[in-house]
Amino acid sequence: MNKFRLPFSVIVCALLPLAHAASAPAGGGSLLTQISGMQKKYHPGHYITLLRGSDSQGAMASSIQPGVVGMLKHYSWPALEPSKGTYDFSEIASDLNWAAAHGMQLIVMVEDKTFQTEIPTPAYLSQYVLRNHGGGYTTMRWKPPVAAAFKALVVALGTRFDSNKNFEGLATQETAVGFSYKVLVAQGYTAEAYRDMYIELLTAASEAMPTSRVFWFMNFIPVKEQYVASIATAVAPLGVAMGGPDIMPDNPNLLRKPYPYYTQFFGKMPLFGQVEGVCYDQLHMTSGYPTKYWTMPELFNFALKKLHVNYVFWTRITTPAAPGAYDLSDALPVIANSPVFSP
Repeated sequence: MNKFRLPFSVIVCALLPLAHAASAPAGGGSLLTQISGMQKKYHPGHYITLLRGSDSQGAMASSIQPGVVGMLKHYSWPALEPSKGTYDFSEIASDLNWAAAHGMQLIVMVEDKTFQTEIPTPAYLSQYVLRNHGGGYTTMRWKPPVAAAFKALVVALGTRFDSNKNFEGLATQETAVGFSYKVLVAQGYTAEAYRDMYIELLTAASEAMPTSRVFWFMNFIPVKEQYVASIATAVAPLGVAMGGPDIMPDNPNLLRKPYPYYTQFFGKMPLFGQVEGVCYDQLHMTSGYPTKYWTMPELFNFALKKLHVNYVFWTRITTPAAPGAYDLSDALPVIANSPVFSP
């Protein structure tokens, strides 16, 4: 925690003029180049997301395809911090050596949420996890011991790897927690504490990585969804990139809640979207389409035109989930045909 901390309202009010100014650059220059913090690495384009359990460097090597800029890889928090305050970054260091040898960028995602029966924290924080609706566990991120430990981890990561030219940056997991409101209240959750935690975390990570980028995966803020905008307003001048884990054009919750923030912050911060496993077998919910599922060109076009993305992350799914559905192989022609794109 910072020793001297201004009230949240003061921080936001101070940043609003800069965020507003970024939307109207003088001389017609690129919006992004007008924003404070844009001296950071910026290698936009297509990345392949590799999940743990299938993310060996052999899988990474097979993911090098025409148009692919780099990899986004998941790392386990307990593996990175095997005991309190003791870090093991050897896997990341090895992957960065691999990235340098193959001309790829690497984005490091630290998991603090799982979708299987696996505790996502080091043992000393295991009392701060709860079973989520996805079948795994989510860390109670708003708890001060958790927030302090995670911030210390990302600062250590930034300090260690910021100077590596193949280290594009650090990614957090989605803001959705997967608990009921009743559970949240029982555990002392407040939307204000959650908002402030993210602002402090993203700020600390950005400061620890003066030349690299933070990728903030947002979707849902329990109780007060509007705090997505509050967080984005506070961290946009730091060069933070904002986006979400699902490109799903027919999903009513996404259309109503997180997707409008892409338009609101277009030009004020880099934006991204990720094609998850569920996106490859996403049914068309409206008529007029020749296919049963949303095709990969359709998803990319939606991400580009409606979400205004600078980065697209394609999850490495190599087998369709249903007959007629898609997988990464169907995305490769899209990636090859649009290696450079602009929203």
